[in-house]
Amino acid sequence: MRRATNPVASAAQQLDEICTLAAPDLDQQTLAHIRDLIDVTAERSEVDPSWCVIGMLGGTGAGKSSLVNVLSGGEVVTAGVRRPTTNEACAVLPRGREPQELLGWLDIGRRVEAPQALPGDTVVVDLPDIDSVDARHADIADRLASRVDALVVVVNPQKYADARLHDEWLVRLRSSHASVTVVLTHIDTISLPERDAIGQDLHRLLSDRGMADAEVFAVSATTGEGMRTLIKHLTREAERVSRQASRARAALREASRILRESLELTGTVRGLETDGLAAELAGTAADLAGAPIIAAAVADSTLRAGRRAGGWLPLRWLARTGVDPLRRLHLDDESRAEGATTPTLPTRSASDEAAFVNAVRGAIGERAQARPARWRAALVERALCGAREVPDAAHREVAEHIRVSTGAPVLCRALGGAQLLAWLGVVVGVAWIVLVHLGRAVLIDVRVPALGPIPLPTALVVLCLLITVLCACASRALARWAASRRRRVVMRDLRGLCRDAVDRLVVAPLRSEDNRQVTIASFLARLPV
Repeated sequence: MRRATNPVASAAQQLDEICTLAAPDLDQQTLAHIRDLIDVTAERSEVDPSWCVIGMLGGTGAGKSSLVNVLSGGEVVTAGVRRPTTNEACAVLPRGREPQELLGWLDIGRRVEAPQALPGDTVVVDLPDIDSVDARHADIADRLASRVDALVVVVNPQKYADARLHDEWLVRLRSSHASVTVVLTHIDTISLPERDAIGQDLHRLLSDRGMADAEVFAVSATTGEGMRTLIKHLTREAERVSRQASRARAALREASRILRESLELTGTVRGLETDGLAAELAGTAADLAGAPIIAAAVADSTLRAGRRAGGWLPLRWLARTGVDPLRRLHLDDESRAEGATTPTLPTRSASDEAAFVNAVRGAIGERAQARPARWRAALVERALCGAREVPDAAHREVAEHIRVSTGAPVLCRALGGAQLLAWLGVVVGVAWIVLVHLGRAVLIDVRVPALGPIPLPTALVVLCLLITVLCACASRALARWAASRRRRVVMRDLRGLCRDAVDRLVVAPLRSEDNRQVTIASFLARLPV
């Protein structure tokens, strides 16, 4: 494609960039068709843009050559089945003027001068018959029909309803041309009622194929009937096409339309809200990495350590039975001291991984409801490609970076120390009572201080026992609080590790695909055509 030097060429360049972005969404045939339209548009906008090329399209015997001769004011082409232009296009030029670059771009070798002036800077091209027995003729007609600025479709009363003409040619060419004119020839061979009937039927056929606005003229090259009106119309169309570069703009609009229809774009496309997506999916990913099991093990280990450090002394031995939950996962201090650097994380099942994939699919599907089905599927597929790697990545992140607090809280140890002092008081009180009773047994009068009616040794024993129970209860409550807090911290940290994995593998590719789609939609929305 040439460097853009005008608005049309610049728009073509933009559309070409869009096609590059949209290539994954388009089939090869559609993409090739769009690029052909873009290339033709860009090239035509640079090649003699002030000239207008009028192409005469029709089948054998439609009257194209006769019509060209009347427009040219002389016998410039030979009519008939075996005329010289049957196998090649013929360009009719204004006398003394020849747009070499334009004719070279059209690749038309046969050129003749018109005896009379053509409308404006106009080249009239007599195209090969589209129904020729030689397929090469149709190929030439097809190539040139896509490049001419204004298209004149010539039909006769016998073949005006030809299905191939309407369904294979007009339907394909109508939108890529700013000017399409239908000419019914040989009207001198039919009656007035027949003309009216054929005219109405022709309008109906055109309307059914989206060409209700196409101009229809009934002419006779033999008698000259209707020719003056047709020439005036073509003169106006030539001036309009040349002045506004409407052919190029029409081709761009057609390319843009095909692209929009292929992508199923019907309105504006807003970017997806992905800010909270990683955090939303991190919980499920953390579950895959065993976060709840690890958090529960940390909490249970904290409770065990709290009972060992500050539990009621006669029952502390119970806290030393069994295996520490963190020991099983190689996350305790003892395992670290032994050199175990890789924790033993819980295994995950296929159903767990499927649950995460479904969570990703549901979250993205909900956010992308307004997108065309093709784009919505592309977003989901792009995210799922990374989502399938998240379980292993989350497992690695947790194994490499997990840090957990172990052991009893400091206050539990302090309460355990206070409890030991209280038990020492119990021992002192019991020993005091025993000594008093032994003294009295040998008839030694021992005076025992009292707190009111209660002897001091007894009060000491009761008070210290009460203190041990209170210290044990306080230590238990503190251990539960610490276990709950550590559980939350572990879950938060593990979700953070998993959030990084989800953001890298799911959200980042999703944002890339989302940006691609939004860029395409925004370009198409503001395309200056």
